[in-house]
Amino acid sequence: INVFVTMEKNEQERPSLQLDARLLASYLEIIDEVKKTSGLQNDVGISDVIALPGLITAGDEEDDPDSWEAVMEAVKQALDDLVAMRRNEGKTLEKDIRARVLGLRDKISEIEKLSKEGIPQQRDRLKERVALLIDAENVNAERIEMEIALLADRLDVTEECVRFRSHLDFFLKVCDSERSEGRKLNFLLQEMNREANTIGSKCSDAEIAHQIVMVKEEIEKVREQVQNIE
Repeated sequence: INVFVTMEKNEQERPSLQLDARLLASYLEIIDEVKKTSGLQNDVGISDVIALPGLITAGDEEDDPDSWEAVMEAVKQALDDLVAMRRNEGKTLEKDIRARVLGLRDKISEIEKLSKEGIPQQRDRLKERVALLIDAENVNAERIEMEIALLADRLDVTEECVRFRSHLDFFLKVCDSERSEGRKLNFLLQEMNREANTIGSKCSDAEIAHQIVMVKEEIEKVREQVQNIE
């Protein structure tokens, strides 16, 4: 933080002026030389001397200890107020982020529950589709059952939900750190978004799709809040 201070003097105070004696002597020497070489005898008046460039300048004002003490006190108070304000903002920000992260945990648990409940239904639908496409008499029922089980496993999102919760736990752990970890939090949010996309691509259930949309919206809101972390 850079602080610039401008002190204005009371208009009734007379400014301090300084005479450059050495410059005056040089001017007088030149004037004498001009008189000798030119033969001019015009007298040089005091007003002429005062008007010479650089001869009289405003003097440097001495620092006023009382004024500087007041300035330093004002700066200190401003910094204290700034720190207090940022600390309060940080607490509010942390509270909001934590609430959203815990909300994400609940949504992922609900998605996992819906997915597990829907797997038997998906398995039955697969059986019906297979039965319509092939001749049941010429098909190995055991092989069909195995293929259906493999397809059902591909629709299972338990692994993605576990990884998502793992990212959430680490996210909260990073939030507890005393260091500024905005970049790390951003990375974790990207990983959560990737898991959410995978879950969405695996599930065809309308309710799960709706939940995934809300999860991604909440991730984006958390990401916006994380941008305020220094």
